[in-house]
Order: sequence, then C-alpha cells, then structure tokens
Amino acid sequence: MQKINREALKEGMCFSAPVFFDDGVNMFLAEKKPLTKFHLNVLSRWNVLFVMTYGKDMSSSAPADDASESVEELEELEELEEVCGPSFSLLASVKKSLTASQLWQCYTMAMKNMECAYESYRDQAAIDKAVLDQSVNLIYRLVKDDKNFALHCVFCKFDTAAYYPASTVNTTILAAALALDSGVPERTVTDLITAGLLRDLEIFKIPEAVIAKKDTLSAAELEGFKVFPQKIAKYASDVLGYPQQVLTIILQSHENWDGSGYPAGRKGENIDPSAHILSVCSAFYTMISTKPYGQDLIAYDAIKALLDAKEKLFGPNSLKAFIRTVGLYPPGTFVLLKDGRIAQVVANNPDYPFSPEVRIFSTDATGRLTDPDITKVPVTDLNADKSVFIIKAVNCECPNAVH
Repeated sequence: MQKINREALKEGMCFSAPVFFDDGVNMFLAEKKPLTKFHLNVLSRWNVLFVMTYGKDMSSSAPADDASESVEELEELEELEEVCGPSFSLLASVKKSLTASQLWQCYTMAMKNMECAYESYRDQAAIDKAVLDQSVNLIYRLVKDDKNFALHCVFCKFDTAAYYPASTVNTTILAAALALDSGVPERTVTDLITAGLLRDLEIFKIPEAVIAKKDTLSAAELEGFKVFPQKIAKYASDVLGYPQQVLTIILQSHENWDGSGYPAGRKGENIDPSAHILSVCSAFYTMISTKPYGQDLIAYDAIKALLDAKEKLFGPNSLKAFIRTVGLYPPGTFVLLKDGRIAQVVANNPDYPFSPEVRIFSTDATGRLTDPDITKVPVTDLNADKSVFIIKAVNCECPNAVH
C-alpha cells in the first residue's frame, strides 16, 4: 500500500483502488471516484497529512468531475464534516460547562494575575508578591481538587489571556499535575509552581524572529537565551525573596537531558528533578499552544514528537510519567471515533492510553447537539467498550477553536 502526501492530491484525481485515511483501514474515497474540493478540505480540516491506497492514479482517463461525483459516496464524509462546521454548538457547550464550575475562577484569576505580573516586569515595576503567591495557591488548588478539570482548561484553549501569561499558567498546570502524580511533596510542588510562573518573564526581550527560529541559533542569539534564567533567578531572590529551591528550578528548567540546554549545559541526573518536570511540560506546551508565530499541533501529535526527541530532552522515566498523567489523548481534546461520531476525552486510562474515558456526542441533521448540556452526556470507558475506538485526534476549526 502506497502513502500519498496530502500536498500531492489534486482535484479530479482518482485511483484504481479505494483510498484510505492515514490509518490504512477506514475508506476515504471509493475506487475510480474523483477527488473534489470537498475531499481536500476534509483532509485539511482533520489535519490528515497523507492517505493510503493500493491503486494507481487514473486521472488522465477520469471522466469530468461534474458528471462522476457520487452523492452517496460523500454522505458519510459530509456527516463527519458537519460536526466541525460553524453551526456546531459543541464548543459553546464545552465552555459553558467549564465556566459554570468554581474551579474555573481559579484558572481565570491566575491568568489575570500573571498578565499583571508580566506587565509590571515589562514596565520595570515591582511584581506584587502577594498576587503571585495567590496564583501559586490557585493553581495548586485547581490541580489538587480536580486534575482532569485542570487539564480541560489547558487543552480546550479558550482565550483568557495574552499568549505569554496563558502559556506560563498552562505549562505550570501541566507541571503541577505531573509532580502531584509523581508523589512530589506539597512544599516542593508549590516551589515548582512558583518557578513555573516566573521562568519566562524575560521572554518579551527576545525578538519574535529569534523565538520562532527553526534553525540552529547563532552564538549571539543563544547568549540572549542563556542570560534570562539568571536574571529571573536574581529577581526572584533579591526582589521577591523566594528560597533557593525556587531559584534552582528557574535556573535549570531550560536544561536538556543530553546536556544541550542552557544556561550551564547540565546533563542527566545533574538536573534538578522539579526543573526537569518543568522542562518536559514546557517542551510539550510549546508545541500545542496557539502561538503568535508558526503552527500548533494537536496534543497527540505533540506527544509523538516528544517520543522522537526523548533521548535528547528527557530522562528514561520522565516522558513515560508525563504520558501517564495526561494520556495520549489528554482530557479536553476531541477525537474521531470509528463510527464517525466525535467525542471529547474526559479522563485518560493510565494503563490503557489508547482507550480513555470519553463523552460521545450525538447531533441532529443540522450538526447541532441533541443535548446541549454536555454534563448530561454519559461517560463511556473505551477500555470497557471494545466496540468503539478512536481513529484519530481531531481539531475542530470553529470560532474559539479547540484542539
């Protein structure tokens, strides 16, 4: 079976055998049926990078597109497409269910506090330590009280703050969840949260072109990154009066397992464990966040990318622990099921990462939820119900998009 990249597919192409999605199992296009603009939009919307087929391209002998298009062939794809259409009310229902919780207030207050902290630091004004400590307590309570709700806040990506404050809070939530799941003591977790909230305060001084750069940084550019952990650690000590453990996490949270990080090039077990947790979570969130530059990834694809880089960035057990905490399909993300329905992950099964607990949504002919109160949709454990399984993670491209 050959793999055909999405970029190589053109309108009017048809093949001598059925074309399958990237899983090689579920049919995307019947044999001898031409590709239409609709088909190509479906691949783009679901971020399907390639399709698979045993057939050969028959485009040169294909009949005109308007004479051969099969309505029946498109029905299943149209049904699946509807759930990502602008009339689909799922995202509003998800947001409503989140914002109705008191824990949502913990999340949004932490965001507002960090926006103020960034503004103060940028304007060379003193950060209010009481407000910063309040954010630490809010994040600790959020994760401690309901880890899955906290992860929903991160992965639903509703815009509640500017990019850098939001990235700081979300990365820190992930780090706190991983630390608590790993049995880290409460005092150390709060130090980790404090360091996570402070570690990137200098980022606005780095030009966006350098932050977004995919090639190797020049020596001068790398020096710019190396100095800001030291500046932040000094600020945390001299101005805010935080203890040495917070400073250590700040200083070492940009180090990599193979020694390629900064500022000191620490390696392996010489990196503080809490700093290493923060490093893992930062690398992950950078890939999934909606950045002012570049393209964000679906969480599942980001985890695959981390697996490819594990020898360089992570210790032998840290990535495994991270996956046990957030899952391959993290809570809050959307998935496409084999029967064409869309589901949202509620909780992961640590021992069965491909079979999380989900809410499966039913829609009417217009794509609207049959029950707009998603809290009333029953939770299905995919590990217990083997008749339903996930084809892939999906990105619903709607207003306030959820990944």
